[in-house]
Amino acid sequence: MRKALVAVLVVIAAAVGFAGEVSVSGQGVVRVQPDKMKITFSVYAADRAMAEARRLFDERTFALSKVFESLGVATNEVVTSGIYGRAEYDYENGKRVFSGYRVDEGYTFSAKVDRARLAKLTAAILDSGVVDELNVSFELFDEVAAKNEARVKAVQNAKEIASSLAEAAGVRLGRIELIEYGTSGGGMPRYANFAMKSMGAGDFEAESVQLGELRAIVVTDSVNIKWKIR
Repeated sequence: MRKALVAVLVVIAAAVGFAGEVSVSGQGVVRVQPDKMKITFSVYAADRAMAEARRLFDERTFALSKVFESLGVATNEVVTSGIYGRAEYDYENGKRVFSGYRVDEGYTFSAKVDRARLAKLTAAILDSGVVDELNVSFELFDEVAAKNEARVKAVQNAKEIASSLAEAAGVRLGRIELIEYGTSGGGMPRYANFAMKSMGAGDFEAESVQLGELRAIVVTDSVNIKWKIR
């Protein structure tokens, strides 16, 4: 795993419990630059006739496939949720009234972070007119490695605090009596994300899509450890 900027957040709840024991809660915080970019959106069509709704939907998904083809999007970079069709209803004077059929499908594009490529792809998708809105997020390909690193930092943090408490109290740490993990849980990774909306053909060009600075993803974990003291 690439080198990450690591900080330890000292939010400690430490107290002497039963005689001859000290219990400490430690927390580890890891900040990692995202390496995965993700675009999510849906393609849909609606009409009072199911056949027409499906025709419009097929027309839009074909247009989207041409966008992907023109920008060199690989098949393994896109996952779809599958086509879903349903009847829709409105309510008038308390009565349910049929309004038509809707066909839609969700798309998720994932790839290594490439700011120039992301700008071109988001602009092309929105400019194609097949979607009204899309969401962009920056994530990690390997969340487990970051979580493991935060867990190690949490244990180190707990040990440092316990040693400091023991020294201040004029005692020494003995063996570990208990390790509690997962009861209160560690923090989930916090991802940077935002939404973009289409405002008409030509409004979005690659150079006009402002993606902002990539923020580090924060991954935390915590552990409670009890030591004997002597």
